[in-house]
Amino acid sequence: MSSVPPPPNVPPPPNVPPPGGAGPSSGPLDVGTAVGYAWKKFQQFAGPLIGIVLVIVAVELVGGILRFTIKNFFLGFIVYALFFIVAQILTIGIINAALMITRGETPAIGTVFATEYLGNFILASIIYGAAVFVGTVLCIIPGILAAIFFGFYGFYVLDQHLGAAESISASFNLVKENFGRVFLVLLVAFLLNLVGALLCGIGLLVTAPMCWIMFGYAYRWLNGQPIAP
Repeated sequence: MSSVPPPPNVPPPPNVPPPGGAGPSSGPLDVGTAVGYAWKKFQQFAGPLIGIVLVIVAVELVGGILRFTIKNFFLGFIVYALFFIVAQILTIGIINAALMITRGETPAIGTVFATEYLGNFILASIIYGAAVFVGTVLCIIPGILAAIFFGFYGFYVLDQHLGAAESISASFNLVKENFGRVFLVLLVAFLLNLVGALLCGIGLLVTAPMCWIMFGYAYRWLNGQPIAP
């Protein structure tokens, strides 16, 4: 009986999409596609996304209310600043949600706020806030540029587990190489949130999570990572 040797192992073609996800992104980032993606994913996960935003807003509101109930201006300002810092730290939740959605996972309020990289995130947030503050004092425009160039630091901390300084540097390099597209994404996000604010602020419950999903989409696309459909 003749023996037929088995066929050789053929390696898969490059850039094969993983099951249930898109392959590594290539080509220029399309802002319109990012907006459409964010709207589709918001509709799919509206409940948990609105819940995450409400948690952050609630912390800021409590800080604002306490500020005006404390008669000592200096003490009231300190209390408000502390609550504001806590709210900024809680943006871990919406960044994690954006990362999970673009990875093809379902975000849940009970898990998005948990991370073992909290220390790096807080330190990076302090560096980011200081850079934006100093830049704003120096004629405003440097502060805007700092916010743009360093704005992806949270994604690098939570997704690639970089340290505080490394995440700031990685964000700077990403934006420097793709400034035009990143600026368009941020401009569209600003306009969306402006519309949301004009709708008595209620619209921000839709536009704010949409914008964070757009940022997550842009982050993955510009890093050549797979994006879940």
